[in-house]
Amino acid sequence: MQLHSAIYSSVLTTLVRFAFANFDVYTDHYRDWSASAPPKLGFRVFGRTPDDACKYVNDKSTVFWPARADASGDKFGIRCEGAGCQYESANPSAITAFEMHFANTPAYHWTLYADNHGFKPPKSFPNGFWMLTAELNTRAPGYCFPYPGDQYDCESMQPAGPSGTEFVVGSRGRRLFRCVTYNGDVKSDAINGLKLQDVDMYYPYPDDKMKSASEGGVQLDESQGMIGQ
Repeated sequence: MQLHSAIYSSVLTTLVRFAFANFDVYTDHYRDWSASAPPKLGFRVFGRTPDDACKYVNDKSTVFWPARADASGDKFGIRCEGAGCQYESANPSAITAFEMHFANTPAYHWTLYADNHGFKPPKSFPNGFWMLTAELNTRAPGYCFPYPGDQYDCESMQPAGPSGTEFVVGSRGRRLFRCVTYNGDVKSDAINGLKLQDVDMYYPYPDDKMKSASEGGVQLDESQGMIGQ
């Protein structure tokens, strides 16, 4: 089953957009200075649709959360399953599972499932998907829903190395989901401020551990639990 987007009423969309939005999740496609390195697939969290996304991307106030094949235990990042995970083919309606693991303390670890794991969708937003805990028995602290339509392009040509050769550097991103938490108790600043969750362990990725994807697909490096585009 796929995550199905729907036509939302103008009233409900307005309420969600301006009153209840806690954070948005974007798929991110990052290129570093090395021409031989494959692009890196990850995700970023924003508090709302940013006026200048590149400012937050470039000053690292929004964390590049690595895409992972396994986001359990102490493996922080996001596990995305389905055909809509990557920047080039971003489509939240084609995603079947979306596991967000930002911290163990506090327990910022939730998974969206296309079928809501058997739970009825939220009454206040029937097209939403519960943020289920690892135990799969708690529909807390809220829900997310497909919310495409925004993107950013922060790529630029920059010189690297003694030769001054220019390479493409930077990120491009497209929005996948908007997430709503009850009482607004989970915010983007809290997610991005979680000591970066030792993100430098995963980013930049070690190039020799990455596997390039075959055309039109994604390959997993199970030893690292990451995805390479």
